[in-house]
Amino acid sequence: MRTILGRPDTPVIATAAALLAVGLGFGLVVPSVFAVALAASVVAGGVFFALRFPAPFCAAWLLVAGMSLEMAFADLVGPDAYQPTIAIIKGAEIGLALLCVLRFGPRLDPLCPAWAFPVMLVTGLVHGLYPGLSTADSLRSAVGSVTPFAFCFVRVPRSWADTIVRTTKWCPTVAVLACLPLAVAGIRP
Repeated sequence: MRTILGRPDTPVIATAAALLAVGLGFGLVVPSVFAVALAASVVAGGVFFALRFPAPFCAAWLLVAGMSLEMAFADLVGPDAYQPTIAIIKGAEIGLALLCVLRFGPRLDPLCPAWAFPVMLVTGLVHGLYPGLSTADSLRSAVGSVTPFAFCFVRVPRSWADTIVRTTKWCPTVAVLACLPLAVAGIRP
C-alpha cells in the first residue's frame, strides 16, 4: 500500500504531527490547556500503538495484573488505594478488550461464565439486595466480576492467544523477581 509521499507510514506521521500541532497551538493560545492537550496526544498515541500491537500491550497488562498491585498498594499507601488500583487495572483490561474487538472483531460466547454475573445482578435487584449493599455497589461488583472474561468476547488470532498463554506462564516468576528488591530493602516482605 503506497500513500501520498510513497511511504506506508505517512498517515501515522501526519496524524502525530497534527496532534502535536494542536497541542502546541493550545499551548500558545491557552497555556492552561497545554498540559491537557499534550496528555491527550500521548494517550491517543498509546491507544494507536495498543490498537496496532495488541498482543504486547495485553501481555504487559497481564503481567501488571498478575502482580496483585492492589494488595501491595494497600500495604504501602493505605487501604484507600485498594479499590482505585483494582478499578485502574480492570479499566485497562476493558479498554484493551474493546481495542481488541475493534482490531479482531467481536465473538459471541454463549458458554462463557461471565453470563452468570448479569443474571445474579438482575436476580438481586428483583428479589432484593443484601442489607447494606447499594445498587451502585452491586453494579460495580457485577462489572468487576465480568471483566476477567472480557477477552472471551473477542475473536483473537492464534498468535495473540499464544502470547497470552506464554505470559501467563511467566507471571509468577516476574512477580517474584519484581518483589525481591522490595523485600531486600525491607519495604514489603
